[in-house]
Amino acid sequence: MAGNEVRDLSMKTGLNIDELKSYYGEFIKASVVGSRRWSLFQFINLYDAKEREKVEQVFKTFDQNNDGTIDFREFMIALSCLSKGTLEQKLSLAFYLYDENGDGVLSFEEVLDIVKVSISNNL
Repeated sequence: MAGNEVRDLSMKTGLNIDELKSYYGEFIKASVVGSRRWSLFQFINLYDAKEREKVEQVFKTFDQNNDGTIDFREFMIALSCLSKGTLEQKLSLAFYLYDENGDGVLSFEEVLDIVKVSISNNL
């Protein structure tokens, strides 16, 4: 990553440059050789393949430019939003994660899925 890109990402995520460089190294290690992006297939293999539908939804939400891959910038901004974002940013990201069909509305079935996951995680 170029210096300007690192500084810009540092401002957007609240992470310092050394932290970003460390995360970047880990991101590249998990990437396909010669690639600086993760495909959906790779992303599913990094996470729980048993929860494929949810992992696919997370992937789509992180893939902000809809190019079918997640680059380091997209990944770090999404993680930063989840960990350090405002309540509104976190709720917006959560909404897109649960809006499975992308229609901009949470259906009864989508809300029911949220409740089921919440209940199973608390048992």
